[in-house]
Amino acid sequence: MLFTRAASSANLRPNADYLLECIKSATSIISIFDLFCRSFGDGHCVLSVAYSVYMAVSILLLQVQGATSSDKQAIRRLEFCIRSLERVKSSNPGKLNNEFYGTF
Repeated sequence: MLFTRAASSANLRPNADYLLECIKSATSIISIFDLFCRSFGDGHCVLSVAYSVYMAVSILLLQVQGATSSDKQAIRRLEFCIRSLERVKSSNPGKLNNEFYGTF
């Protein structure tokens, strides 16, 4: 859904409408997560909130991989998410195990 095949070749090209909506959603997730952690601290982050950030990472990774040129803003957002997940992981070692963090 995020990428469509070009009619004349096997190359994938971004489907701008879906990709744009996913990127906007990922950016909103990051903003809400940042506000939550600033208000309550990383130690109060529950698995469902951390999983939302994990999904934002997946979307941003697709954006960075699919970009034709270096998108510094997307890379900064991606790095922010990864650092955030590492902070949450270290502050909640008993709750958040390697079920989905094993990929980092």
